Amino acid sequence: TAYTAAATNPAFHLAKKIHEETGREVRVIMAAEGGRNLTVFYSPGTMYQRLVDNIANSGVTSADLVVLLQGEADDSSSDTQHNTRLATWLTDIRALPSVSETTPFVLCAVNNQYTNANRRMKAFCDGDSYLRFAEGPKNLPMLSDGIHFTDDSIEDIGRGAMYDALFQPSVTPTIAGESRAMVTTGTQYV
Repeated sequence: TAYTAAATNPAFHLAKKIHEETGREVRVIMAAEGGRNLTVFYSPGTMYQRLVDNIANSGVTSADLVVLLQGEADDSSSDTQHNTRLATWLTDIRALPSVSETTPFVLCAVNNQYTNANRRMKAFCDGDSYLRFAEGPKNLPMLSDGIHFTDDSIEDIGRGAMYDALFQPSVTPTIAGESRAMVTTGTQYV
């Protein structure tokens, strides 16, 4: 499997580490676009529809994991507005035929400057045993724009923070089978 084409997204580094640890094929189904608020990632949003289409086109019938890499465009939202968006997104993603109530989710912190979004996503995860919050972007090297992570930081987030969040003892998913996949939505770090 070629991972290099998507090196700008930590989810691919997470998939690669799961593959290295388990020896099984890990397929990533993605709908991602930077700088968008969460409303486009749930029904009837454009990125939600892209995800539905990508899942249908993949032939995958069951997901092992869902990853959300999003938040920077919702940082200035009110707590109520962002929490409502998170809840709507979770409900819509769990309603997909390939996702179940017990499918684990990893919501990944966006970089340090987005403290409101990170705080809300962490609190949101605390209310559901199948949601994991990956804290990782603290003090990781950034590009000169001060917004985007370096390639090494992106790899550290996927192979480190996201992997560690996923494999906490209380909800360790079964990563097995031939036709299962990881679904990822949200922004890419480019």
